[in-house]
Amino acid sequence: MNATIRSVIAALLVAVTAVAAVPQSQPPRTSVGETLDISIVNVDVVVTDRSGNRVRGLTRDDFELLENGNTRPITNFAEYRSRTGDSRTGVVADAFGAPMGEGSAPPPRSIVLFVDSFALPGHDADRMFNALKKTIHDAVRAGDVASIVRWNPIWFRPEVVVPYTSDNRKLTRAVEDLRDEMTLGGPRRNYTNVRGTGMVSPDTASLIGGPRNPQARNTAMREEGIRVSNTMQSRVSGPRHVVAATDDAVLYDARAQATLALWEQRRKVGVINALISSMATMEGRKALILATHRMGYYAGAEYFYAYGFNDVPPHDRAAFDTRPLMDSMIDTANAAGVTIYPVYPEGLGTDGALPNASASSSQLNAAYDHLVLTNETSALANVALKTGGMMAWGASDVATLLPRINDDLDSYYSLAYRTEPATKDTQRAISVKTKNPDYIVRARREYAATTEETKMRQRVTAAVFREPETASRINVKATFGRPEKEGKDKWRVPLSLRIPMSQLVALPSASGEKAGSMSIYVASSATLGTNAEVTRQTQPFTYPEANAETVSKQYVTYDVDVLVDKGAEFIAVGVVDDVSRDASVMRLRLPRRF
Repeated sequence: MNATIRSVIAALLVAVTAVAAVPQSQPPRTSVGETLDISIVNVDVVVTDRSGNRVRGLTRDDFELLENGNTRPITNFAEYRSRTGDSRTGVVADAFGAPMGEGSAPPPRSIVLFVDSFALPGHDADRMFNALKKTIHDAVRAGDVASIVRWNPIWFRPEVVVPYTSDNRKLTRAVEDLRDEMTLGGPRRNYTNVRGTGMVSPDTASLIGGPRNPQARNTAMREEGIRVSNTMQSRVSGPRHVVAATDDAVLYDARAQATLALWEQRRKVGVINALISSMATMEGRKALILATHRMGYYAGAEYFYAYGFNDVPPHDRAAFDTRPLMDSMIDTANAAGVTIYPVYPEGLGTDGALPNASASSSQLNAAYDHLVLTNETSALANVALKTGGMMAWGASDVATLLPRINDDLDSYYSLAYRTEPATKDTQRAISVKTKNPDYIVRARREYAATTEETKMRQRVTAAVFREPETASRINVKATFGRPEKEGKDKWRVPLSLRIPMSQLVALPSASGEKAGSMSIYVASSATLGTNAEVTRQTQPFTYPEANAETVSKQYVTYDVDVLVDKGAEFIAVGVVDDVSRDASVMRLRLPRRF
């Protein structure tokens, strides 16, 4: 019998958020692989007194841990902190709180810095980016990795400035470049990043920071909104929107620009979720520094404020409410064990009255700034609270916060407990307390219990961004065919996977045949963060038991047509034996297409 199986699937594949999408429940499979009756959940905890000073020297007995309101025994415990005169962090207490030797190695750290597009005054830009540079420099040590990604508001997509690396020079140099690009009136270097795209144009950058005069800001927002609207409409062909001088037209214009802001925020959160998922399989402490704006609870609320509204109109709130969107970021971070540190560098747009401005103009401007600040910081503060991080706004406060991130990475407690394995993806509430009520505890508030399928999606997503660390247990050979043009900036790339039948497990059935199944997962970095699923295809197979020896010498050949845009550089492929649960995850560089 010929054991070759050939299937063709075509999909537009993108770098994805594997955890945000809950997969459809699958029927239980018979497995001969390793089966665990329990899951181990790790919770990193920072403890301070009421003055913000670190509390050290606690033991397991000083903590109480609850899951969904039920007390869970702490099965593993460790304290990590920097030793005097040593820049490295080490284990100083074991599971029972007993001191450990000086030779214990620190856990690795993984850090992603996501920088939105800003236009900051020189002193604010220097203050924030110099603090960022020092934070990255001090945090990334031998064995650690960090990546820097920025948001391009022109193309509404991210740019990987520095992929995961331990090279501190590359990281700090990139932060310096970002500082120069985002300083009002500063030099605008046309530097080239991984994708070979430039930074924000000077005209657009001036609008990002926004003029301080409310009337000028109103005009700038309107012009920027119309520019974006025309850009979007040109892609789908539509008429240019012209603002009429009536209250209804103003409301319609604010609503139209807020709709575009909502669309961009969805894309941005998708990118952030993809970046978080890229850290899901990494070991040790994981942190996302999120320097961002326009991530409030109401997308585009600033347009309503600029047109004189004190709040988003009641009949528009449901349409622009982004709480579910922001919750997806929290859930993704908790599923991946990532702590988020949001910073809002802009803060208030003004400090008191403006020179040569009337009192009413100054009051209007201050009211606008406070409304925007409240909308932005309330959402970001909740993200920090529920993932165990901290949040800051305004360049001065941000510069003060950033060194504390290194303190979190250096000095913390690691708790672990056992829980039941997940039969479906669910969120479980976590609460960590100390017996001393004067201590303040920071830890994530949720644990995302995930199925084996979701964990595999996480592994495939992570492989888009970096080489898999886990050794493959199935020897899969991958080869690409000749790419073919498929519409504007789209390419169809044939991929063939060759899998030895000898490494796939098949079980006897009542019919006298042997039956098995394998699943193929594919993800690509075509357009980072615009899709919420990893493509999965399951392929069952059977053969007569009498032919088992012959079949074991054959191969399964699986053909996949991957549709990608011209920006795609890598795809990730996962092959899972659904019976044994053995798996192979590969990161493959796409062939040249232009």
